[in-house]
Amino acid sequence: MDKKLIREKFHKENYKFCKNYDSFKAILKILSSYKTNKKLNILLYISKEKEINLYQYKRFLAKKYNLYIPKMLEDNTLAFTKLRFPLVYKKFKIKESLSKIENIKIDIAIIPVLGIDKDFRRIGFGKGFYDKTFSLIYYDLLIIFIQNIKSVTKNKICLKSDIQGDFYIANGKIMKRKEKL
Repeated sequence: MDKKLIREKFHKENYKFCKNYDSFKAILKILSSYKTNKKLNILLYISKEKEINLYQYKRFLAKKYNLYIPKMLEDNTLAFTKLRFPLVYKKFKIKESLSKIENIKIDIAIIPVLGIDKDFRRIGFGKGFYDKTFSLIYYDLLIIFIQNIKSVTKNKICLKSDIQGDFYIANGKIMKRKEKL
């Protein structure tokens, strides 16, 4: 199966019954194993209709973490802004904050996916915003992919330029990449 077929399948399937709470618990399990003395900077996303909604847990997460969300730029990359109100609809019907762009180091990124391939590379929505942005980050960060229905191919169908994750959460279940590739 290739990326195009996976994207088509995603848009045809009924994903209304997202396992938000189970996925949130899985994220907490991963976060609790990440030991540090500082308050971590976490990149979340504002969910669209068929994605896991983590936004509903923002108050709980904000007690322990600095929360940021992506902001789309004209060059098809992302910048990071504090998760603050108001949120407004922008390109592709995605909500963004009106907060100013901050030049911060993200420690953990939680990113929605349509699936992953054999190498734990992201099958996204086809615009490449995350791939372009993360190719410009030259430090290690933990990347968690998340979706509501498991979609893992047994083949390498992604490009080297597609983001590679450390964890993959689907249906509240966690898969960990065995090694850096």
